[in-house]
Amino acid sequence: MSADFHLAVSRPMGVARELQNEPIDESEVLSRVVVLTGEPETLTTRNGAWCLLNAMRLLSRIVGRLRIVLPEGIGSLQNDVRELASTLWSVDSVEVLMERESNSETPAHAVLNVGTVVPGDSRWTTINSNGWLARVSSTPGRLDGNTALSNPLGAMAAATLGVAEVFKRVYGIDAEQAPLFELTEFSLYNLSTDKPNPGPELPAAMHLPNTLVVGAGAIGNAIALLMQQLQLQGRVHIVDKQEFAAENLGTCVLLDDVAWIGTSKAQRLAQVLSGGSLKCTYEQSPIAGAARGPVLRSMVTELVLNALDDVEARRDTQLLWPSVLVDGGINAVGAAVRVHRLDRPRWACMRCGFKQAAA
Repeated sequence: MSADFHLAVSRPMGVARELQNEPIDESEVLSRVVVLTGEPETLTTRNGAWCLLNAMRLLSRIVGRLRIVLPEGIGSLQNDVRELASTLWSVDSVEVLMERESNSETPAHAVLNVGTVVPGDSRWTTINSNGWLARVSSTPGRLDGNTALSNPLGAMAAATLGVAEVFKRVYGIDAEQAPLFELTEFSLYNLSTDKPNPGPELPAAMHLPNTLVVGAGAIGNAIALLMQQLQLQGRVHIVDKQEFAAENLGTCVLLDDVAWIGTSKAQRLAQVLSGGSLKCTYEQSPIAGAARGPVLRSMVTELVLNALDDVEARRDTQLLWPSVLVDGGINAVGAAVRVHRLDRPRWACMRCGFKQAAA
């Protein structure tokens, strides 16, 4: 294996080592087979298709051998799956089979199903989504099968929850550290599992205000993918000072072409979003420099989406004083979102919420 390969899987391996607090056998983990499959009734909905395609993008970066087993009767989704599989960057291999062909002698270590049924099989997790709801379970039972409200955000949440369950199994994470989900519904609309609300239906056409995305790494890639799926209209400017490196392969869901390594993150995401209804521009620059530049000085920025790992960059972005600033951050095992709105002055801004490091 090349040094670049070890860098590519370094981040998922690092998360596993932190959770286990003990050595992880990289070769053994990456030899395990994971099956991604689904039920026709769910896959033929837009939410079901998004769940499956998003899970493909996520799983291919953290597992060695991914086997996608498709049922009959899913129409054009079969072609979409095969097309994506042919271009995905993967840790090892991605195989696409129809159910009638899937008689492999190599058993699956984990199964992720897009549908409703969770059989009495300790390897199995099932996901689906409806509107702003994400559903997941790794214990026997049946998820609610209503997936009528199309919403790519709920579908992305369901896919990430399901892939996290696969990660726990494949990397051998102790259940006391990270227990499996049991018939869980989580609402992105009211941020609740106790009274999850599918929320309102998304409008057929959505127009973004002038929007700035700061950071084009793992979170920025997911934002760009969702922008594609939402088919937004409007103006987006992307700022990131870095270039893609090999370690980004394991975390950035749109980084499929190794030719991207060593090139501008902001430029590549802008190219992904170009050609549709969004007008997308970019700068390879620290945000403090971009804020003084001609693009942002002439652009009345109303919405900022921060996807950063740096306190000072967060503080610098706040000085643009957009109408709404949404800041997302992750560490090895957690995630957080902070929002500042000009019409809610009691909410702490990024300069209050993130203090400068002591000298």
